[in-house]
Parts: sequence; structure tokens; C-alpha cells
Amino acid sequence: MTSHKSKKVSFDAACLRLLEELFESTWAIVQARHPFRNLEKDPDLQNDLRRKLFILAENCGLSHLDQLQRSALEAISQGND
Repeated sequence: MTSHKSKKVSFDAACLRLLEELFESTWAIVQARHPFRNLEKDPDLQNDLRRKLFILAENCGLSHLDQLQRSALEAISQGND
């Protein structure tokens, strides 16, 4: 992960794979916690989750994946109540 003058973060291939794995595991938790959600909205919810994970990773880095996941789950849960 590298940072530029405009403070835009660039993720390398390893970070992108890690974020994708984190997305997959987080999505599995969402599915388990919300089995009766509106499945037609899953693509939008997945996009929101992926976006939140990237934003959190940009702001906090990738050193505390559990915290990133908890924060993303909180944000998704608050957005769906």
C-alpha cells in the first residue's frame, strides 16, 4: 500500500487479494446474521460492503483486519436497520 501527495492510497496486488478475502469472509458473516434480508438487494449491499472495506483500509491500513471487519459490519448493520 502506497500513499501519494493527494493522500490517495494505492493498493498493491497482495493488498487487493487480502481485501477480497476480507470481503468474502465479511459477506459470509452478513449472510449468516441476516438470513431473511431482501436477496434482491444483495448486489447493492455487497458493493456497499466492499466500498466500506476499502475506505476503512485507506484510513486505517491493513494491520488490524479484525477491527476492519468489525467496523465494516457495524456500518452495514447501521445502514440496514
